[in-house]
Amino acid sequence: MSYTGSRPGTIVEPGYYADANDGLLYGDVDVQLQRIDGIIVFALVFKFRTRKNQRHVSTTQFILHEHVQDRSLCPVSYFLAMALADDVFQGISDPSQFAKLDVPSGRESFILPYKLDKIKVPILRSAKLDRSISSTKIITSQKVTQYIGNLGIRAGYGKRLYSYSFRRGQAQTTDEIARSVAQRKAVMGHSRESTFDSYYSHAINLDTQSGFLKTPLQKELIGKINAMGAYRDLRAPKPAYASLAQRTVRGTSLTGCPKHRDTDFEKQYFRFFEEQAREDTIAQLATLKDNPQPVTPTDHQTREPSRLFLAVLRYHYTRARVVATLFPSVGQRNPHMTPAVECLSQYVQERKQPDDPDLLIEHLKEKVGGNFIVTQMFYDVDIFLNWVRKCREQGITVPVVPGTMPIHTYAASCVVPNWSKCGILPDWIKAAGNGQE
Repeated sequence: MSYTGSRPGTIVEPGYYADANDGLLYGDVDVQLQRIDGIIVFALVFKFRTRKNQRHVSTTQFILHEHVQDRSLCPVSYFLAMALADDVFQGISDPSQFAKLDVPSGRESFILPYKLDKIKVPILRSAKLDRSISSTKIITSQKVTQYIGNLGIRAGYGKRLYSYSFRRGQAQTTDEIARSVAQRKAVMGHSRESTFDSYYSHAINLDTQSGFLKTPLQKELIGKINAMGAYRDLRAPKPAYASLAQRTVRGTSLTGCPKHRDTDFEKQYFRFFEEQAREDTIAQLATLKDNPQPVTPTDHQTREPSRLFLAVLRYHYTRARVVATLFPSVGQRNPHMTPAVECLSQYVQERKQPDDPDLLIEHLKEKVGGNFIVTQMFYDVDIFLNWVRKCREQGITVPVVPGTMPIHTYAASCVVPNWSKCGILPDWIKAAGNGQE
Protein backbone atom coordinates (compact mmCIF):
# COMPACT_ATOMS: atom_id res chain seq x y z
CA MET A 1 0.00 0.00 0.00
CA SER A 2 2.87 2.38 0.73
CA TYR A 3 4.62 1.94 -2.61
CA THR A 4 1.56 1.62 -4.86
CA GLY A 5 -1.02 3.73 -3.04
CA SER A 6 -3.47 0.83 -3.32
CA ARG A 7 -6.66 0.54 -1.35
CA PRO A 8 -6.73 -2.40 1.07
CA GLY A 9 -9.52 -3.98 -0.99
CA THR A 10 -7.17 -4.23 -3.98
CA ILE A 11 -4.76 -6.51 -2.11
CA VAL A 12 -7.00 -8.40 0.31
CA GLU A 13 -10.69 -9.24 0.50
CA PRO A 14 -12.91 -6.14 0.99
CA GLY A 15 -16.07 -6.25 3.06
CA TYR A 16 -18.32 -5.61 0.04
CA TYR A 17 -16.97 -8.79 -1.63
CA ALA A 18 -17.10 -11.03 1.43
CA ASP A 19 -16.29 -14.72 0.87
CA ALA A 20 -15.12 -14.06 -2.70
CA ASN A 21 -11.61 -15.14 -1.62
CA ASP A 22 -10.18 -12.85 -4.26
CA GLY A 23 -7.41 -10.32 -4.00
CA LEU A 24 -3.72 -10.30 -4.87
CA LEU A 25 -2.67 -13.82 -5.89
CA TYR A 26 0.80 -15.17 -6.61
CA GLY A 27 -0.17 -15.39 -10.25
CA ASP A 28 -0.69 -11.62 -10.24
CA VAL A 29 2.98 -10.95 -9.47
CA ASP A 30 5.87 -11.68 -11.84
CA VAL A 31 9.33 -12.01 -10.28
CA GLN A 32 11.55 -10.71 -13.05
CA LEU A 33 15.34 -10.72 -13.40
CA GLN A 34 16.94 -7.86 -15.29
CA ARG A 35 20.59 -7.31 -16.16
CA ILE A 36 21.56 -3.69 -15.48
CA ASP A 37 25.21 -2.76 -16.19
CA GLY A 38 26.20 -6.39 -15.86
CA ILE A 39 24.44 -6.84 -12.50
CA ILE A 40 21.35 -9.02 -11.98
CA VAL A 41 18.51 -7.04 -10.44
CA PHE A 42 15.23 -8.46 -9.13
CA ALA A 43 11.96 -6.64 -9.78
CA LEU A 44 8.30 -7.33 -9.05
CA VAL A 45 5.61 -6.67 -11.65
CA PHE A 46 2.20 -6.38 -9.93
CA LYS A 47 -0.93 -6.78 -12.05
CA PHE A 48 -3.86 -5.47 -10.01
CA ARG A 49 -7.16 -6.98 -11.19
CA THR A 50 -9.38 -5.89 -8.32
CA ARG A 51 -9.04 -2.10 -8.14
CA LYS A 52 -12.13 -0.09 -7.32
CA ASN A 53 -14.40 0.54 -10.33
CA GLN A 54 -12.06 -1.65 -12.43
CA ARG A 55 -12.57 -5.03 -10.78
CA HIS A 56 -11.95 -7.76 -13.36
CA VAL A 57 -12.51 -5.19 -16.12
CA SER A 58 -8.96 -3.93 -16.60
CA THR A 59 -5.53 -4.59 -15.11
CA THR A 60 -3.18 -1.93 -13.75
CA GLN A 61 0.54 -2.73 -13.61
CA PHE A 62 2.97 -1.50 -10.97
CA ILE A 63 6.71 -2.22 -10.82
CA LEU A 64 8.63 -2.46 -7.56
CA HIS A 65 12.36 -3.13 -7.42
CA GLU A 66 15.15 -3.95 -5.02
CA HIS A 67 16.16 -1.37 -2.42
CA VAL A 68 19.71 -2.46 -1.69
CA GLN A 69 20.45 0.57 0.53
CA ASP A 70 18.08 -0.75 3.21
CA ARG A 71 16.71 -4.27 2.94
CA SER A 72 14.15 -3.53 5.66
CA LEU A 73 12.43 -1.27 3.11
CA CYS A 74 12.89 -3.63 0.16
CA PRO A 75 9.59 -5.07 -1.16
CA VAL A 76 11.44 -7.69 -3.21
CA SER A 77 13.11 -9.17 -0.11
CA TYR A 78 9.79 -9.48 1.72
CA PHE A 79 8.02 -11.02 -1.26
CA LEU A 80 10.74 -13.61 -1.92
CA ALA A 81 10.72 -14.59 1.75
CA MET A 82 6.95 -15.22 1.71
CA ALA A 83 7.17 -17.02 -1.64
CA LEU A 84 9.87 -19.36 -0.35
CA ALA A 85 7.85 -20.06 2.81
CA ASP A 86 4.86 -20.98 0.61
CA ASP A 87 7.07 -23.04 -1.74
CA VAL A 88 5.68 -21.43 -4.90
CA PHE A 89 8.74 -21.45 -7.20
CA GLN A 90 9.66 -24.27 -9.51
CA GLY A 91 13.11 -25.64 -8.66
CA ILE A 92 13.87 -23.03 -5.94
CA SER A 93 13.59 -23.94 -2.29
CA ASP A 94 16.54 -22.15 -0.66
CA PRO A 95 17.54 -18.45 -0.58
CA SER A 96 21.09 -19.27 -1.66
CA GLN A 97 19.77 -20.34 -5.04
CA PHE A 98 18.77 -16.78 -5.92
CA ALA A 99 22.43 -15.77 -6.10
CA LYS A 100 23.02 -18.40 -8.81
CA LEU A 101 20.27 -17.17 -11.12
CA ASP A 102 21.08 -15.34 -14.35
CA VAL A 103 19.33 -14.05 -17.45
CA PRO A 104 19.62 -16.68 -20.23
CA SER A 105 21.76 -15.81 -23.22
CA GLY A 106 19.88 -13.97 -25.93
CA ARG A 107 17.29 -12.52 -23.53
CA GLU A 108 16.97 -9.20 -21.74
CA SER A 109 14.98 -10.54 -18.81
CA PHE A 110 13.81 -13.73 -17.15
CA ILE A 111 10.61 -14.45 -15.14
CA LEU A 112 10.79 -17.05 -12.39
CA PRO A 113 8.17 -19.78 -12.97
CA TYR A 114 5.59 -20.68 -10.31
CA LYS A 115 4.23 -24.11 -9.54
CA LEU A 116 0.88 -24.47 -11.29
CA ASP A 117 -1.02 -25.25 -8.08
CA LYS A 118 0.28 -22.05 -6.44
CA ILE A 119 -0.82 -19.52 -9.05
CA LYS A 120 -4.30 -19.07 -7.53
CA VAL A 121 -3.05 -18.92 -3.92
CA PRO A 122 -3.61 -15.55 -2.14
CA ILE A 123 -0.37 -13.96 -0.98
CA LEU A 124 -1.79 -12.59 2.29
CA ARG A 125 -3.86 -15.22 4.04
CA SER A 126 -5.83 -15.41 7.27
CA ALA A 127 -5.12 -17.32 10.47
CA LYS A 128 -7.14 -20.38 11.43
CA LEU A 129 -8.55 -21.18 14.87
CA ASP A 130 -5.53 -23.34 15.70
CA ARG A 131 -3.33 -20.26 15.00
CA SER A 132 -1.85 -21.70 11.84
CA ILE A 133 -1.95 -19.85 8.50
CA SER A 134 -4.61 -20.98 6.07
CA SER A 135 -3.27 -22.34 2.80
CA THR A 136 -6.14 -20.97 0.72
CA LYS A 137 -8.25 -18.40 2.65
CA ILE A 138 -7.37 -14.75 1.98
CA ILE A 139 -7.26 -12.27 4.87
CA THR A 140 -9.98 -9.62 5.06
CA SER A 141 -9.49 -5.85 4.93
CA GLN A 142 -11.16 -5.58 8.34
CA LYS A 143 -8.45 -7.74 9.91
CA VAL A 144 -5.70 -5.83 8.12
CA THR A 145 -7.06 -2.56 9.51
CA GLN A 146 -7.10 -4.06 13.02
CA TYR A 147 -3.54 -5.36 12.71
CA ILE A 148 -2.26 -2.03 11.40
CA GLY A 149 -3.91 -0.16 14.28
CA ASN A 150 -2.31 -2.53 16.79
CA LEU A 151 1.02 -2.16 15.01
CA GLY A 152 0.84 1.61 15.47
CA ILE A 153 0.30 1.17 19.21
CA ARG A 154 3.16 -1.32 19.50
CA ALA A 155 5.39 1.14 17.63
CA GLY A 156 4.52 3.95 20.05
CA TYR A 157 2.68 6.33 17.71
CA GLY A 158 0.62 9.03 19.41
CA LYS A 159 -1.88 9.07 16.55
CA ARG A 160 -3.87 6.09 15.37
CA LEU A 161 -2.47 4.29 12.34
CA TYR A 162 -4.96 3.33 9.62
CA SER A 163 -4.75 1.39 6.38
CA TYR A 164 -5.45 4.59 4.49
CA SER A 165 -2.52 6.30 6.23
CA PHE A 166 -0.25 4.56 3.71
CA ARG A 167 -2.45 5.40 0.73
CA ARG A 168 -2.63 9.06 1.70
CA GLY A 169 1.13 9.15 2.16
CA GLN A 170 1.62 7.81 -1.36
CA ALA A 171 -0.87 10.38 -2.65
CA GLN A 172 1.38 13.19 -1.40
CA THR A 173 4.40 11.58 -3.09
CA THR A 174 2.50 11.00 -6.34
CA ASP A 175 1.47 14.64 -6.44
CA GLU A 176 5.17 15.61 -6.35
CA ILE A 177 6.53 13.14 -8.93
CA ALA A 178 3.65 12.73 -11.40
CA ARG A 179 4.18 14.68 -14.60
CA SER A 180 0.53 14.90 -15.54
CA VAL A 181 -2.96 14.59 -14.11
CA ALA A 182 -3.42 11.38 -16.11
CA GLN A 183 -0.45 9.77 -14.37
CA ARG A 184 -1.76 10.82 -10.98
CA LYS A 185 -5.21 9.37 -11.74
CA ALA A 186 -3.63 6.13 -12.94
CA VAL A 187 -1.58 5.67 -9.77
CA MET A 188 -4.42 6.44 -7.37
CA GLY A 189 -7.10 4.67 -9.43
CA HIS A 190 -9.42 7.68 -9.54
CA SER A 191 -12.06 8.07 -12.23
CA ARG A 192 -12.35 11.84 -11.67
CA GLU A 193 -9.61 14.40 -11.18
CA SER A 194 -11.48 16.13 -8.35
CA THR A 195 -11.34 12.97 -6.19
CA PHE A 196 -7.66 13.58 -5.52
CA ASP A 197 -8.49 16.79 -3.65
CA SER A 198 -9.84 14.76 -0.71
CA TYR A 199 -6.40 13.16 -0.30
CA TYR A 200 -4.68 16.43 0.47
CA SER A 201 -3.69 16.51 4.11
CA HIS A 202 -5.05 19.27 6.32
CA ALA A 203 -1.43 19.74 7.41
CA ILE A 204 0.11 21.83 4.62
CA ASN A 205 3.46 20.32 3.68
CA LEU A 206 4.85 23.52 2.15
CA ASP A 207 7.20 26.02 3.78
CA THR A 208 5.07 29.06 3.00
CA GLN A 209 7.07 31.20 5.42
CA SER A 210 10.41 30.68 3.65
CA GLY A 211 8.70 31.05 0.29
CA PHE A 212 7.39 34.47 1.26
CA LEU A 213 10.70 35.60 2.78
CA LYS A 214 12.68 34.30 -0.24
CA THR A 215 14.89 32.19 2.03
CA PRO A 216 15.95 28.51 1.56
CA LEU A 217 13.00 26.15 2.02
CA GLN A 218 13.05 24.09 5.21
CA LYS A 219 11.60 20.97 3.58
CA GLU A 220 13.20 18.52 6.01
CA LEU A 221 11.89 20.39 9.06
CA ILE A 222 8.35 20.72 7.67
CA GLY A 223 8.37 17.06 6.63
CA LYS A 224 9.42 15.86 10.09
CA ILE A 225 6.79 17.95 11.84
CA ASN A 226 4.00 16.61 9.60
CA ALA A 227 5.22 13.00 9.76
CA MET A 228 3.77 10.33 12.04
CA GLY A 229 7.21 10.04 13.68
CA ALA A 230 6.75 13.45 15.28
CA TYR A 231 4.10 11.89 17.55
CA ARG A 232 6.06 8.74 18.43
CA ASP A 233 7.22 7.98 21.97
CA LEU A 234 8.97 4.70 22.72
CA ARG A 235 8.11 5.12 26.40
CA ALA A 236 4.41 4.72 25.70
CA PRO A 237 2.74 1.79 27.50
CA LYS A 238 2.79 -1.46 25.57
CA PRO A 239 0.02 -4.07 25.53
CA ALA A 240 0.71 -7.58 26.70
CA TYR A 241 1.20 -8.78 23.12
CA ALA A 242 3.67 -6.06 22.12
CA SER A 243 6.87 -8.10 22.42
CA LEU A 244 7.57 -10.76 19.83
CA ALA A 245 9.40 -12.71 22.52
CA GLN A 246 6.19 -13.08 24.55
CA ARG A 247 4.07 -16.14 23.99
CA THR A 248 0.54 -15.57 22.79
CA VAL A 249 -2.18 -16.00 25.37
CA ARG A 250 -5.78 -17.08 25.26
CA GLY A 251 -7.99 -14.45 23.64
CA THR A 252 -5.38 -13.34 21.13
CA SER A 253 -4.82 -14.19 17.50
CA LEU A 254 -1.76 -15.82 15.96
CA THR A 255 -0.06 -12.43 15.75
CA GLY A 256 -0.69 -11.84 19.45
CA CYS A 257 -3.20 -9.07 18.74
CA PRO A 258 -6.44 -9.19 20.74
CA LYS A 259 -9.41 -10.54 18.88
CA HIS A 260 -11.45 -7.59 20.15
CA ARG A 261 -10.31 -4.01 20.68
CA ASP A 262 -9.15 -3.26 24.22
CA THR A 263 -10.79 0.15 24.49
CA ASP A 264 -9.70 0.66 28.10
CA PHE A 265 -6.05 0.18 27.21
CA GLU A 266 -6.38 2.44 24.16
CA LYS A 267 -7.76 5.25 26.35
CA GLN A 268 -4.83 4.78 28.75
CA TYR A 269 -2.40 4.66 25.82
CA PHE A 270 -3.47 7.90 24.15
CA ARG A 271 -3.85 9.67 27.53
CA PHE A 272 -0.16 8.92 28.13
CA PHE A 273 0.90 11.30 25.35
CA GLU A 274 -1.04 14.19 26.90
CA GLU A 275 0.28 13.58 30.41
CA GLN A 276 3.84 12.76 29.37
CA ALA A 277 4.26 16.02 27.46
CA ARG A 278 3.38 17.97 30.61
CA GLU A 279 5.68 15.84 32.80
CA ASP A 280 8.59 16.21 30.36
CA THR A 281 8.21 19.98 30.36
CA ILE A 282 8.15 20.15 34.17
CA ALA A 283 11.17 17.82 34.43
CA GLN A 284 13.22 19.84 31.95
CA LEU A 285 12.43 23.13 33.66
CA ALA A 286 13.38 21.64 37.04
CA THR A 287 16.68 20.41 35.61
CA LEU A 288 17.48 23.83 34.18
CA LYS A 289 16.63 25.45 37.50
CA ASP A 290 19.00 23.18 39.43
CA ASN A 291 21.73 23.13 36.78
CA PRO A 292 21.44 26.22 34.59
CA GLN A 293 23.16 25.78 31.26
CA PRO A 294 24.47 28.62 29.10
CA VAL A 295 22.29 29.25 26.09
CA THR A 296 24.23 29.06 22.84
CA PRO A 297 21.65 29.50 20.08
CA THR A 298 22.51 29.94 16.45
CA ASP A 299 22.25 33.59 15.51
CA HIS A 300 20.99 33.70 11.93
CA GLN A 301 21.73 36.56 9.61
CA THR A 302 18.80 38.93 9.95
CA ARG A 303 17.95 42.48 9.01
CA GLU A 304 18.30 45.27 11.52
CA PRO A 305 15.13 45.56 13.64
CA SER A 306 13.03 48.59 12.81
CA ARG A 307 12.70 51.53 15.20
CA LEU A 308 9.09 50.52 15.85
CA PHE A 309 10.08 46.95 16.74
CA LEU A 310 12.84 48.18 19.07
CA ALA A 311 10.33 50.48 20.76
CA VAL A 312 8.03 47.50 21.31
CA LEU A 313 10.89 45.48 22.78
CA ARG A 314 11.80 48.33 25.10
CA TYR A 315 8.45 48.09 26.88
CA HIS A 316 7.61 44.43 26.36
CA TYR A 317 9.77 42.46 28.74
CA THR A 318 8.78 38.92 27.69
CA ARG A 319 9.19 39.48 23.97
CA ALA A 320 12.49 41.27 24.48
CA ARG A 321 13.87 38.38 26.53
CA VAL A 322 12.90 35.89 23.80
CA VAL A 323 14.61 37.98 21.11
CA ALA A 324 17.72 38.48 23.25
CA THR A 325 17.90 34.71 23.91
CA LEU A 326 17.46 33.55 20.32
CA PHE A 327 19.47 36.34 18.71
CA PRO A 328 22.14 37.62 21.12
CA SER A 329 23.84 39.75 18.49
CA VAL A 330 20.68 41.84 18.04
CA GLY A 331 21.52 43.42 21.38
CA GLN A 332 25.14 43.89 20.29
CA ARG A 333 24.08 45.61 17.07
CA ASN A 334 21.56 47.72 19.02
CA PRO A 335 23.18 48.63 22.37
CA HIS A 336 20.22 50.82 23.33
CA MET A 337 17.98 47.72 23.42
CA THR A 338 20.05 45.48 25.70
CA PRO A 339 20.16 47.87 28.68
CA ALA A 340 16.37 48.19 28.43
CA VAL A 341 16.02 44.41 28.51
CA GLU A 342 18.34 44.10 31.51
CA CYS A 343 16.61 46.98 33.27
CA LEU A 344 13.19 45.44 32.76
CA SER A 345 14.50 42.04 33.84
CA GLN A 346 15.83 43.46 37.09
CA TYR A 347 12.63 45.45 37.58
CA VAL A 348 10.40 42.40 37.20
CA GLN A 349 12.56 40.22 39.44
CA GLU A 350 12.96 42.76 42.26
CA ARG A 351 9.53 44.31 42.55
CA LYS A 352 7.35 42.73 45.21
CA GLN A 353 4.06 44.08 43.90
CA PRO A 354 3.68 43.06 40.22
CA ASP A 355 1.02 45.73 39.72
CA ASP A 356 2.50 48.51 41.87
CA PRO A 357 0.87 51.66 40.38
CA ASP A 358 3.74 53.92 41.44
CA LEU A 359 6.31 51.83 39.54
CA LEU A 360 4.01 51.58 36.53
CA ILE A 361 3.64 55.35 36.45
CA GLU A 362 7.43 55.74 36.54
CA HIS A 363 7.76 53.55 33.45
CA LEU A 364 4.76 55.24 31.86
CA LYS A 365 6.71 58.48 31.98
CA GLU A 366 9.50 56.89 29.91
CA LYS A 367 7.16 56.23 26.99
CA VAL A 368 7.46 58.85 24.28
CA GLY A 369 5.33 59.91 21.30
CA GLY A 370 1.92 59.82 22.97
CA ASN A 371 -0.35 62.87 22.80
CA PHE A 372 -2.86 61.63 25.38
CA ILE A 373 -3.55 58.70 27.75
CA VAL A 374 -6.68 56.51 27.89
CA THR A 375 -7.18 54.60 31.14
CA GLN A 376 -8.84 51.25 31.77
CA MET A 377 -12.49 51.31 32.82
CA PHE A 378 -13.23 52.15 36.45
CA TYR A 379 -16.19 52.48 38.82
CA ASP A 380 -14.66 54.53 41.60
CA VAL A 381 -13.97 58.11 40.46
CA ASP A 382 -11.67 58.74 43.44
CA ILE A 383 -9.26 56.05 42.14
CA PHE A 384 -9.11 57.79 38.77
CA LEU A 385 -8.53 61.24 40.29
CA ASN A 386 -5.81 59.88 42.57
CA TRP A 387 -4.06 58.19 39.62
CA VAL A 388 -4.17 61.41 37.56
CA ARG A 389 -2.66 63.33 40.50
CA LYS A 390 0.27 60.87 40.67
CA CYS A 391 0.84 61.22 36.92
CA ARG A 392 1.06 64.99 37.30
CA GLU A 393 3.51 64.61 40.18
CA GLN A 394 5.75 62.53 37.89
CA GLY A 395 5.69 65.27 35.25
CA ILE A 396 3.18 63.68 32.89
CA THR A 397 1.24 66.63 31.44
CA VAL A 398 -0.62 65.10 28.48
CA PRO A 399 -4.44 64.85 28.77
CA VAL A 400 -5.74 61.75 30.59
CA VAL A 401 -9.02 60.43 29.16
CA PRO A 402 -11.10 58.17 31.46
CA GLY A 403 -11.90 54.79 29.92
CA THR A 404 -15.57 53.81 29.83
CA MET A 405 -17.53 50.65 29.06
CA PRO A 406 -21.32 50.30 28.70
CA ILE A 407 -22.91 47.96 31.27
CA HIS A 408 -25.55 45.67 29.79
CA THR A 409 -25.90 42.98 32.48
CA TYR A 410 -25.12 42.58 36.15
CA ALA A 411 -22.95 39.50 35.43
CA ALA A 412 -20.75 41.41 32.99
CA SER A 413 -20.27 44.20 35.49
CA CYS A 414 -18.85 41.67 37.95
CA VAL A 415 -16.68 39.66 35.54
CA VAL A 416 -14.81 42.56 33.96
CA PRO A 417 -13.47 43.99 37.24
CA ASN A 418 -11.95 40.61 38.11
CA TRP A 419 -9.47 40.70 35.23
CA SER A 420 -9.05 44.47 35.06
CA LYS A 421 -8.61 44.66 38.87
CA CYS A 422 -10.69 47.80 39.23
CA GLY A 423 -12.71 48.20 42.40
CA ILE A 424 -16.50 48.45 42.57
CA LEU A 425 -18.32 50.50 45.16
CA PRO A 426 -20.11 48.20 47.64
CA ASP A 427 -23.29 50.28 47.53
CA TRP A 428 -23.41 49.91 43.74
CA ILE A 429 -22.99 46.12 43.93
CA LYS A 430 -25.75 45.86 46.48
CA ALA A 431 -28.10 47.96 44.39
CA ALA A 432 -27.35 46.13 41.14
CA GLY A 433 -27.71 42.74 42.84
CA ASN A 434 -31.20 43.68 44.01
CA GLY A 435 -32.18 44.65 40.48
CA GLN A 436 -32.30 48.34 41.26
CA GLU A 437 -31.58 50.90 38.54
